[in-house]
Amino acid sequence: MNKLTEGSTFPEGEGLMPQNPCIDSPDFTEISDPIRYTSFVLSVLTCVLGLVGNALVIWVTGFHMKKHVGKIWFLNLAVADIVFVFCLPLYCVALFTDKWLFGRYLCKVYNYVSTCNMYASIFIITTLTINRVLATAKPIWHHKFSSRCICYATCTVIWVITALSSLPIFFLSDEVIYQENVQCKLVYVKQRITTHRLSNRDLTAPPSFGALLDTYLAPQSACEVDIAETYFLTNCVIIPFLVVGYFIPLFVILFSNVIIAQQVRKSESVNTSRLYRIIITVILVSIYNMDTSGYSTDYFAGLSAQSQPYTHVSDAQVYASNDQHSLY
Repeated sequence: MNKLTEGSTFPEGEGLMPQNPCIDSPDFTEISDPIRYTSFVLSVLTCVLGLVGNALVIWVTGFHMKKHVGKIWFLNLAVADIVFVFCLPLYCVALFTDKWLFGRYLCKVYNYVSTCNMYASIFIITTLTINRVLATAKPIWHHKFSSRCICYATCTVIWVITALSSLPIFFLSDEVIYQENVQCKLVYVKQRITTHRLSNRDLTAPPSFGALLDTYLAPQSACEVDIAETYFLTNCVIIPFLVVGYFIPLFVILFSNVIIAQQVRKSESVNTSRLYRIIITVILVSIYNMDTSGYSTDYFAGLSAQSQPYTHVSDAQVYASNDQHSLY
């Protein structure tokens, strides 16, 4: 019989409890090197193109588009995107090194800013779509009540809601050690994984049923508690995030563009095929923006920063281009 010295752990494959019984949890998803390096290259390109594209939009909307109410939406959308782009270098380094090197505080800030970008972009796009619906379906009312002050106030409310609704991400983000590497992830519950160690004295001592029960069942019980708390936080955090930040905006955008298409199609002077191209582009960009902003269940399940998707080269540039050629 092999002796276990102080500090050794149960081996796997011998009918004993592995060192980490929760290692197969979704929280410990590992990314292969080809995917990681491909994501690194795409993230670097996104960082460069996003910085240039959004800086160009901010320069044009801030200094050249005068007396145009739409510039307020595009400017805020570009600001939301460029703030995220400034955080991308942290993400790129984490991808390349396969570890988080910037500490616990920057981990919280990175996830918080990323979530703020996600909310701000989606809410601004949704509000911009509603603004276009009102301009098309109720042009007189829209012209009367739509002003620069209303737009600025709306954007301010969006940013305040974004900042407040993203606070849970700040508090839930933390560093986690996985396979000797520090990862930045969303931690809903602290993993209470008990590693039981035996010494020579333990092996020669009289067997105790209570000790064996604690040795074999305590880690599994810890996992069950973590799973229960994870389900609770899923219902309290993930589902509200998905409903408020994804499904409701998606429904509003789709429904609004259907109304726009029906209203504008009645006009004989409108190029219908061009109108449909613009509407389809707006819908696809909106869906892509929401899908790549991190609104996947994996993101909210607490994956590491290395697995979070890259996003947004310049949403404002796309929407400004569509608005410039828009027929409604």
